[in-house]
Amino acid sequence: MELSGSAMEEQSKAALEVQIGRLRKKLEQAGAPAPTIKAIRGSGYQLCVAVQITKSAPT
Repeated sequence: MELSGSAMEEQSKAALEVQIGRLRKKLEQAGAPAPTIKAIRGSGYQLCVAVQITKSAPT
C-alpha cells in the first residue's frame, strides 16, 4: 500500500485485503506458482514469487 501511494486508514484494512486478493489472482493467472502472497501474522504480507516490472510503451 505504501508503494502504491495509497493512504492507510483504519477502515482501509478490508480494502487492502481485497487488493491483495486481486493481486494474488492476477499473479496466478500469469502463471506464478502458489502461494504468491502470504499473510504474516502481526506483520503484514509477503510476496513469495519473483516479479519483473517492465515499462510499457505509451499508447
